[in-house]
Amino acid sequence: MFTVQDSIESIIKAKGFTECLCYISDEGVTVIVPDSERNDPSVLVTDDAVTSHYDVDYDDISIVGA
Repeated sequence: MFTVQDSIESIIKAKGFTECLCYISDEGVTVIVPDSERNDPSVLVTDDAVTSHYDVDYDDISIVGA
């Protein structure tokens, strides 16, 4: 069974990221993507993927490069 985190990760990977990890906590959502793939357009794609599957404000989404 897929979780919300799995769905978000699948969408982000489908948008062209090679890897993705999503973590949901009481403080918000953290998405980890390859540092080399993290740029302004990718942040918008990631924010959209998260907000389309989880009720969270944009301010509560952290996108981290690794």
